[in-house]
Amino acid sequence: MKVKDLIEKLEKFDPELEVLIANEDDEIIGLNNMVRFFDVSHVSSVHAETRRNDVERNVEFTFVGMPTKHSREFIFIDVVSQF
Repeated sequence: MKVKDLIEKLEKFDPELEVLIANEDDEIIGLNNMVRFFDVSHVSSVHAETRRNDVERNVEFTFVGMPTKHSREFIFIDVVSQF
């Protein structure tokens, strides 16, 4: 999702509402839960180089301190499960 897409979705709501993030992925919530909620603790931008790992079937990120020839800038939203 792009920042503009997230802003467009959030603009439909009262700006004073709190943001709550939910996840239903068993690997994140555990076997005994149906859903787990998270609170946004920090938002920043980071530079990372990405690589597709076809064996693990995921994308791997290498975070770099400064922009490089192969890095991309991402918005990083840090969440915590205790709020």
